[in-house]
Parts: sequence; structure tokens; C-alpha cells
Amino acid sequence: KCGSLLDDDSLYCEMCGTKTKNNQELEEKNTIDSDTQHFNNSSTNDYADNASAPNEYRTNVLFKLKSIILIVLVGMAFALILVAISNSKKTVALPNNVNWGESYESVAQKDTNALTPLTLSDDNTDRISYGVVESSFLGLDNKDNLLVTYHFGSNNELKKMEVFLGNLSEKDLLKVTSKLNKICRIPNNENRYEWLTKDAHYSLDSLQSVYLLTIVPKDD
Repeated sequence: KCGSLLDDDSLYCEMCGTKTKNNQELEEKNTIDSDTQHFNNSSTNDYADNASAPNEYRTNVLFKLKSIILIVLVGMAFALILVAISNSKKTVALPNNVNWGESYESVAQKDTNALTPLTLSDDNTDRISYGVVESSFLGLDNKDNLLVTYHFGSNNELKKMEVFLGNLSEKDLLKVTSKLNKICRIPNNENRYEWLTKDAHYSLDSLQSVYLLTIVPKDD
């Protein structure tokens, strides 16, 4: 503007300070470079965000899936516990692990002390055999083996059992009732108790502290 001579690479006039063409081109170039860099940064961030979105979705899905599986497993475990508790209250093995309907010969293999059956009636309807039962079966670990009477009937099939407990102290009686109360206890009066299992009906009778436990098949 002032007419002063300038070098070809000058950005300003040294006399008046006016910007030269070179300065304007440099500013325009810097502006373009800045816009390009901003666009590149923005594109990179958008790509990173879009790339992370599937990972976050996958993580959320896996977390929900694991939670559902855990809830199902806990529910199944709880159900199994309830079934086990229910079964434990309804079933119990018979003394010496015998079964209803077994013959004397079969019972004698399980109770080697079982004697040859005797006939107590003229019509041969009640054939009995005497054996022993471990006292621990009824929670009486401090007592000797108990006498058991097997009733086979005329068809040689086990239909009834009687376990003679003898004299029981209050402490021992509590052990017996506690053992059988794990199944089901139905008291009739102070001298008689009954228990029901899946396959058997237990009844405990006493006469002046002498106790007899009778076991018969459960009525359907």
C-alpha cells in the first residue's frame, strides 16, 4: 500500500505493517489444516464410540445371562433340599433293612440270629421267628441288642415286626422318640405313640415302663 519494496517471502510490510499475500495464504492453510485435524479427531472418537458399543452390549447380555443361570441354579438347589427334607420325614428303613413280604429265608440272610419260624396257631396263620436288632437303630447306643419278633403268616411273607425295648428310663425314651420323630409323630395318649413312614406304621406301647415297638405295613 505504501509502495515500499518487500522481499518475496515477507509476511508484513516493514514500513506500514500491512499483511502481504503470503501471510493470507499461510493463514488460510493453517485454517484448513486445523479443520482437517478437528475432523480427523472427531471421526476417530466417533469410531471408537461405535466400536465400544457392541462390547458394552455383549457385556450386559453376558451379565444378565449369568444372573439368570445363577438364579435357576439356586432355585434348583433349594427345591432339591426341600425334596430331601420331605423324603427324610416320610421314609425310613425297617430294622435290619428287611422288607415287607420277604420270606424267612431272605430275612435270615440279613439277620443271622433269626431262629427257625414257630407256629403259634393251629391253622398255621401266624409263624414267628425271633431275631435281634441293633439298639442304635432306635438311638439307644448305650444298650445291648434288642429282641425282635418277625411275623411271617401262613404264606411265609413278612407282615409284622415287634421290637422289645424292655425298661426304658426317661432319658432313653426321649432318645427313641427323638429318633422316630424325624419321621412323623402322632401321640394318642401319654402311654402310646405312633409314627408313619412311607412304608410302615410304628406304634410304641408301654406297661409300667416296659416298652414294645410294633411295626406293620402302612395302610394305603
